[in-house]
Amino acid sequence: MKRGGWIKAIGLIMAMVTTQGGCIDPRGQSNARLRDYSLIGEEKAIDPETGDTVVTSHWEYEDGVTTTTKRRIPRGHEDRRWDRPPPRVVD
Repeated sequence: MKRGGWIKAIGLIMAMVTTQGGCIDPRGQSNARLRDYSLIGEEKAIDPETGDTVVTSHWEYEDGVTTTTKRRIPRGHEDRRWDRPPPRVVD
């Protein structure tokens, strides 16, 4: 490799090394925790237009916040798995 090639390679390496500090997360670690939840109620109904089963689930997090999820099960489909709400992240 000629002298110009070495200078370009070293310049590229130096540019990469100097920009690595920008990739560090300045916030450090997060204090976020996941909250537990429990099922407090569930309703099943048949949609008269499509024949789908609509399952409405009511959930409560450990800090008292409630949420509702809806799941549509197509007519003739045998999927009966539990529907769970997404975890709620709290600072």
